[in-house]
Amino acid sequence: MTGQTQLTGNLLTRVEVAELLNVTPRTLYRWELSRTGPPSIKVGRAAFYRREALNAWLLSLEGAGSLATVARKQS
Repeated sequence: MTGQTQLTGNLLTRVEVAELLNVTPRTLYRWELSRTGPPSIKVGRAAFYRREALNAWLLSLEGAGSLATVARKQS
């Protein structure tokens, strides 16, 4: 596997992350704008999420309540 393949293999689309988190892609977009969601990488209009960054963000939420509660508290 080349370096480029490894990098893109670790990226998830907004739709994929939304499905994993059980939220809408629009919610992820709003979190991006308010900087309350998982860190994303913008390429043009598309947003991508590194699996490692998503996992780290989720771990940082442990004990904080639901995703909706966390997003409201951070905004």
